[in-house]
Amino acid sequence: MNSSPWQSVTSRRGALAATALALATVTALAPRFAVSAGDPATGKALYAVCVACHGANGEGNKDVGGPRLAGRADWELGRQIESFKNGARAYDPKDAFGAQMKAIAPTLANSQAIDDVVAYIGTLKAPKLAGQHDWYVVRQLQNFKARVRGAGPGDVFGTTMAPMALILADDAAIANVAAYIATFKE
Repeated sequence: MNSSPWQSVTSRRGALAATALALATVTALAPRFAVSAGDPATGKALYAVCVACHGANGEGNKDVGGPRLAGRADWELGRQIESFKNGARAYDPKDAFGAQMKAIAPTLANSQAIDDVVAYIGTLKAPKLAGQHDWYVVRQLQNFKARVRGAGPGDVFGTTMAPMALILADDAAIANVAAYIATFKE
């Protein structure tokens, strides 16, 4: 059966809406996972190990797969670091970039160290989802779709996002979502 161009547009709009809904759901749950106040001065010293992948200003580094951290919400950063430490992230051996972070996360010895580094990252000013690199958004949606991400035990947020990525029919749909996110104002 041939589909009309209108059906294609409608399908893409539905996929964009579903993906936006998943992001909104994760954001709505965020306050339950807020981190306690950390010390930015102590966090600055701890952040030294992060610079190679995430940049001195938290700008990210495509060459090594490190996403932008500056401008991310503290609850999100804290939750991601904890997820790498406890194995909920980088659960799948195919997640090579996640494996890099999983190996580094234990250098933050305890929750106070995580709070401190998150507090320091909070001093690095940049946009939140707006401004995130399109290559990173594409890679993460592909990982969710392939169940490389969002399948680990205890990955509550990943299991919320994974089904949303599954409705993206192909790489073109994933690229469209990334392009849409790239239009967000910084």
